[in-house]
Amino acid sequence: QALLAYLALQDHAVSRVRLAGLLWGEMSEESARANLRLVLNKLKPFAPFLDISRHEIGLVRSAEVWIDAVAFSQAMGQAETLDMNALQATLNLYRGPFLHDFSVREAPEFELWIVETREHFQTVALRGLLIAARRAGESGAYGVGVRSARQAVVLDPFHEEAHRTLMWMLVHAGQRVAALQQYETFVAVISEELGIAPAPETTQL
Repeated sequence: QALLAYLALQDHAVSRVRLAGLLWGEMSEESARANLRLVLNKLKPFAPFLDISRHEIGLVRSAEVWIDAVAFSQAMGQAETLDMNALQATLNLYRGPFLHDFSVREAPEFELWIVETREHFQTVALRGLLIAARRAGESGAYGVGVRSARQAVVLDPFHEEAHRTLMWMLVHAGQRVAALQQYETFVAVISEELGIAPAPETTQL
């Protein structure tokens, strides 16, 4: 599973040496490469979708291969130009942290890759939600804006712009009390967890 997940997100073939070090970096090179051969043997059902050579391994890119994470990244790269329906459909592809609750023992390089990739996708999703909220606000669909901004806050409770966006949407949706409560919640969170105060523009809002 780890090997497939890694190959799925690479846009090119990866050397066997790199893959062996990624997943079995704590072992000798000989043992790591032997383990890679064993894993490849277990992946025979996926043979039509793998390009395996003596030195490299890659995932075959064809119409039969669709990867949600790749589709999400490609579409979100054009988030500013997507219409609301396309933007929402793309955001729906993000269903939680990348490889949530998945890990490989004694593979620190792979674990680091998971963390970095997880942070990347979260950042991209957060940006998309804020774009969706802003678009909704511009069209007067404040209820939709509230939902998108609230999702952004859940995704990153410490993201100040997300809290400001949610406060703004709540005010324009006629929920002034809820907007003030949101501010108080944010102040409590960053005070308790980070020991800091909100930015002046947040307090002013």
